[in-house]
Amino acid sequence: MPLESKEGDEKRSRPMSLRSSVLWATLGNGVYLVCQMATLMILAKIGSRKIVGEFSLALAVVSPVIIFSQMQLRQVLVTDAQHQFCFGNYLWCRLVLTAAALPAIAIIAAVGFTDSPWIILLVGLAKSFESISDVLQGRMQQSERIDLAAIGQITRGITTLALLLVLFWTTGSLLWAVAGFAGAHAATLLYDLGVQRRLGRGGEQFLVRNPASLRRLIWTAFPLALGGAVGTLATNLPRYFLDRYHGVESVAIYSVAMMPLTVIGVFMSGVSQGTLARAARYFQDGQMSAFNRLAIKVTAVQVAGSVLFTLTCFLFGAPLISLLFTPEYESAAQPLVLLAVALTIGTLSTHGTLVVSAARAFRLQLLNTVVSFVAMLLVCVVVVPKAGVIGVGGGEVFRFFVATVFLTIAGLIVYRRRASAGLCSSTLVRPKSQ
Repeated sequence: MPLESKEGDEKRSRPMSLRSSVLWATLGNGVYLVCQMATLMILAKIGSRKIVGEFSLALAVVSPVIIFSQMQLRQVLVTDAQHQFCFGNYLWCRLVLTAAALPAIAIIAAVGFTDSPWIILLVGLAKSFESISDVLQGRMQQSERIDLAAIGQITRGITTLALLLVLFWTTGSLLWAVAGFAGAHAATLLYDLGVQRRLGRGGEQFLVRNPASLRRLIWTAFPLALGGAVGTLATNLPRYFLDRYHGVESVAIYSVAMMPLTVIGVFMSGVSQGTLARAARYFQDGQMSAFNRLAIKVTAVQVAGSVLFTLTCFLFGAPLISLLFTPEYESAAQPLVLLAVALTIGTLSTHGTLVVSAARAFRLQLLNTVVSFVAMLLVCVVVVPKAGVIGVGGGEVFRFFVATVFLTIAGLIVYRRRASAGLCSSTLVRPKSQ
């Protein structure tokens, strides 16, 4: 290999600083969020509430299936500081499970949603492409090259927005717009494949078809997979109940109320993505002081950001929604404030969440998700039929409160166990003489 090529590969594989990682992750998530918001704004301004509701419902139908098929492999990969599995195992597992998810989505669309089956199927295809990109970007994140993953996100967001805008503007058809949505995700997947080929370590196999490793990986990730699917179902439960009791237009109002909330979500996700790989390494190596310093910084940043965002929603929610969408969506301002309060409550468990994630305590994460799902289901059954979108906002406050209490207690238990194990090791193990 030429010297220049070797130097280029070394530079690409060199980890970034934490600050750069967080900035790149926030930039990638931010641009992608803006494009997602613009997508919904285009459908709202050019189309109708019915079209916004149909698109939102398609995402709500597809998401639980795709999330379950993902098995949360990205988190398993990023926190695999001991390299229990090679990257080829992760990619092969993702391909197999994504191939199984598409027929399931097709059956659900054909049987349960006869009004718009093709829209649901195309959204499912787009999310399948994105799912494969997700594990490729997880490998970049594990290598602490979040900038490469961020460029992929930015590319996906811009191409998706451009194709959807052109096709919806020229045809007025949501079906054609969603076809462009799927095409843009396919193009981004090709980019991520190229980056991963260049980033791969010397001698590392890109795809490993090992049935034994596949079974072990699925078993390791299964609690996260089930938790991810249940969590997505909990997030989308309000849409199902609103559609049933108040019609598809109420789904549109709820989706608009949720959209500004993703602004702060992008910031939080950027902080988490930029720090998780290093936090896992600190925790698993027993560097508890370094882990604590990092966890406290992450918690402080997320709590401060969410409080500021909640105040902004309280003071400027209605005019902001009217500006971004249309005045007919101003009724989303009240649930928006409740949702922002819920998110702020959730940030209080940031330290516990980081401990549980870094420790790879996947069963605890599953239990937390199940508890949150039960809380949201109770709200949807008892409150939503009468209170509508406002009831959903109050329900989210309750759900996040329950999750915060659980994760705080769980994180404290896991941390104390790891700290005790590290103390015992340092007491019993003597350094070898040179």
